[in-house]
Amino acid sequence: MWLIRFFLRGVAALFPVCSRYRLGRVFFLFSLFILMNLSPDLRNLILQVLSESFFQVTVFVAFTLFFLYSSEKKFGFEIGLLLSRSSFFQPFWCSLLGAFPGCGGAIIVVTQYARGYVTFGSLVAVLIATMGDAAFFLLALDPMACVVIILLGIFVGSLTGRLIDMVHGTSFMRNPIVVVELHNKEIRSIPLKFSVFSTIFWRSFLHFLWVGVILFGFFWGILLQFRVEVDTIFSPFMNQERLDFLGAFCAIFLLFMWLFSRVGNTMHSMPCSLSGSSYTLIERVSIDTNFVTSWVIGGFLLYEVGIYAFDMSIESWLSGQKLFLPFLAVLIGFLPSCGPQIVVTSLYLNGLLPFSAQLGNAIANDGDALFPAIALVPRAAFLATIYSGIPAFILSYAYYFLFE
Repeated sequence: MWLIRFFLRGVAALFPVCSRYRLGRVFFLFSLFILMNLSPDLRNLILQVLSESFFQVTVFVAFTLFFLYSSEKKFGFEIGLLLSRSSFFQPFWCSLLGAFPGCGGAIIVVTQYARGYVTFGSLVAVLIATMGDAAFFLLALDPMACVVIILLGIFVGSLTGRLIDMVHGTSFMRNPIVVVELHNKEIRSIPLKFSVFSTIFWRSFLHFLWVGVILFGFFWGILLQFRVEVDTIFSPFMNQERLDFLGAFCAIFLLFMWLFSRVGNTMHSMPCSLSGSSYTLIERVSIDTNFVTSWVIGGFLLYEVGIYAFDMSIESWLSGQKLFLPFLAVLIGFLPSCGPQIVVTSLYLNGLLPFSAQLGNAIANDGDALFPAIALVPRAAFLATIYSGIPAFILSYAYYFLFE
């Protein structure tokens, strides 16, 4: 009886949170579980997508946002205000952030654009400089090529972003600076008494579990990014199949936290350096990480299920004449997420694609940062993707005709 009472009181404490979910979130999770029950092959594919999304994207986004939000809170600065002080050099600084392997730096710039601190040219610059998770792959197996592409991405991104701001102006498609939301209602609704039957206890408990899940994923994510053979080194304690299952389970846990969260994300406003927020640092990081994770999983699923349904693959797309390979690689770079780009990079490393195709794909590739951009600023995300393709075509074919 005590356990039943404990469970019911816990659900009752969380009920105000559960009543605030959006219908779209429920539909997304419902569709996910429907797809998983259509066939065993589709279930295995979805579990693989969930695991890859968690280990390749989620854990690195979490650590990037934690570093950003904690720095803002500790040192009392806003990175958006720092970037906005010099519109002339802003594309260069944003290109530097985008050049870091992974998508964390680019996601930072996307959030600052949504808040109104960053110009449209700087948004294009960071998308050009971003190589996403494919940078880890290329850095591990061909570091010289990776360094060359990163330096070219910074240069081309800075130049393109500056030209766009000169032509369109720094206010082109720029959001107004968002007023900070303090969420005073939610502050008043939190019980002062810390008990196992209070909402604050369950919020703290869930985020304690969330931190443990992220730390677990970060350890294995680093190993997987550098292609460590799990079956060989960690057997029988851990193998790839067991790790994929645990990654999928962790991703589902984050999706359910996203489902029951009060808000979709805090990226538009509410910087941690300002007092009055009803969210702790860990809560903010978890809310925004879960939000990005949901979009990444959605994008991965569209791509993988589409490939599964139509029985197609990127390898078949890139089986044409050599002259068209850079063109096709750039088109693949327009696809959101890092999955298709990792395939292109692996084909290049295996000698099946020329460097011009790899270069064009890396410039056009927006990585997983495109997902929060589509969610927060869809019109700007679409136009920025088109703009990033122009230097990708020019640079890839210039290299092709000059050196290949």
